Amino acid sequence: MNNHNNDEAVYSFQVEEQVDLAAFCQLLWKHQLRHRVVTNEAGRFLMVATSAHMIKVKALYQDWSLMSEVERTLAVAGERSAWIGILRAKSRIYPVTALVTSITLLVSTTMLLINPSVIVWLSIALPVETDVGLVFEPISQTFTSLQVWRLLTPVFMHFSALHLVFNLVIVIYFLRPLEARLGSGYALLFLLVIGICSNLVQYYFTSSALFGGLSGIAYGLVGFVIIMQRAFPGQSEWAVNRGFLMAMLGFLLLYSTGVTEVFDLYIANAAHWAGLVSGMLMAGALALKAQNKSG
Repeated sequence: MNNHNNDEAVYSFQVEEQVDLAAFCQLLWKHQLRHRVVTNEAGRFLMVATSAHMIKVKALYQDWSLMSEVERTLAVAGERSAWIGILRAKSRIYPVTALVTSITLLVSTTMLLINPSVIVWLSIALPVETDVGLVFEPISQTFTSLQVWRLLTPVFMHFSALHLVFNLVIVIYFLRPLEARLGSGYALLFLLVIGICSNLVQYYFTSSALFGGLSGIAYGLVGFVIIMQRAFPGQSEWAVNRGFLMAMLGFLLLYSTGVTEVFDLYIANAAHWAGLVSGMLMAGALALKAQNKSG
């Protein structure tokens, strides 16, 4: 699929000639996505009116390409069972994204619905029961006791359903194209580096072990995409709406003012900034590597 420019104010992508679009177009109408198919000397293109619709169309087309004929028929008919096979297929295509999603859901739902004491096992510092309640050892004890998993595991803990859903949506949205373009090995490395870095910086600036969430990684992905868009403008994986990226940065600046604390909402801003900068640095390293190769 390739971008295609024309004289009209529309968004489009190219579809291979051998693809039968009739049933897929039925699916688009079912999702109330207005579109049209245009064929010219450059090829065949699906066209919609807004970038938001194009994102949805591309996501559906990707799912459609993974479906069997039976599953496509069920999808057009509105049967949910068609999407179960897609979920399994996507887990095979994006194993790291599926892994981090599954662990986060397991840990966070356990914390929120079953047993909040999960934090005892996953916080960055070792907790100790005292007469005054739970206190945390200095982080040096994490290394001394060889419980180094704690440097990463706070990213899987979320303290509200809204916190969980927002972070997962952002991470899945950005991590899938990264994994598709750069491979699962790099995606895993990215998660480890950004997760550990953001956790350590958050602890350093607050000396508190009571924090968690994927938002440091989310901002790492935002920073990564901002640099990759500039360094590799022709790669479709980084074609994220810049307004959305700027909105994420705007929220970061707003939260950093401390305004949320007026409402007793404390946000791990140090982790966000550490993730953003780390993600930019990792993207910059890739850009420099590519430049050296081409030079």
